[in-house]
Amino acid sequence: MQLEDLVIHYNCFDSIGRLDPSDELVPWTATLELPFYDEDGGTAKAVVIATATYYSFDILDSRWDPNDVLDAHSADTAVYRNLFDSEGNLLDELAFGGSCSRLVIMDRVSVDRDWRGQRIGPFLAARALRHLSSDDAIAACYPAPFELPLDHRNRDQERIRLSRIWEHLGFMHHLDGVFVCDPTAGELDSAFDDLTKVVLG
Repeated sequence: MQLEDLVIHYNCFDSIGRLDPSDELVPWTATLELPFYDEDGGTAKAVVIATATYYSFDILDSRWDPNDVLDAHSADTAVYRNLFDSEGNLLDELAFGGSCSRLVIMDRVSVDRDWRGQRIGPFLAARALRHLSSDDAIAACYPAPFELPLDHRNRDQERIRLSRIWEHLGFMHHLDGVFVCDPTAGELDSAFDDLTKVVLG
């Protein structure tokens, strides 16, 4: 696989009015595609290899309490309320030595079955984080095998495996299954460089 063959499409849906707390979480999608070309050099089709969904939340610019925002959106995002105190302030230990105005929540990463086992999922996640994060951002995720039923016998084992993948990207466990990361600390860039070598050969 060659670097010039891969394409990542970024899409977001930002509600301008933001009449509801749940609107404060701006959804993003990063799609990793491999284009195929016809004999004339035109794009015939593109195969979707992997997709990452995540949210961006401008903590300081919001007129809503972050706890209300996370709770109003969904049960999946409500788990991230443990990043804030009861008054909606980011916990001091999560500021990573400076002010933090943006929260990036990595929701899900899915890889086509034909492309699994090649580190493509972590590669796309790292790339998406680098695209959206800034010097004053904190990233969070909740590693879970969303494709497996809650009562699946291998669910705990798979959760541990996924947690180790996120730890390789620089995430560390915070509380109740929520992991956090300082995107500027260096671990993310180092992991991305390693993954690029693996994915692209």
